Amino acid sequence: MLQSRYRHLAIFWGWPWNLAFWDLAYTHVFRLFVGRIGVSGATLAVFLASGVIHDVVNSLPAGVGYGRPMLYFAIQSMGVLFERSRLGKRMGLGRGFVGRMFCALVTLGPVCVLFHRPFVEQVVIPMLAIVAAI
Repeated sequence: MLQSRYRHLAIFWGWPWNLAFWDLAYTHVFRLFVGRIGVSGATLAVFLASGVIHDVVNSLPAGVGYGRPMLYFAIQSMGVLFERSRLGKRMGLGRGFVGRMFCALVTLGPVCVLFHRPFVEQVVIPMLAIVAAI
């Protein structure tokens, strides 16, 4: 059920919608660190790895915006950890309407940090123009 995917932030990011990255991140980052620094530390490591990859893919081709994708994934990691905290659980962030709203706020609110304007203007739009011309 698609709606259940968005019921809270940890499920949104834990859902293997990008199965290739999820498998690599779980196998080569999460499992590597979980025994050394625990679940929270391994979770942070996975988001850090994702931030680095997105910085290379988004900012490098645009030539600007370095660190913005990393900031986006730092926000995501803090959101997941807060959702799992005692206070987050008391607030109901992991379930129901409150959980879905928190998920939407944290993922969509800072999305312009991930897909920053130079990336959109210098990479996405020219790529779409090429695709449209085919």
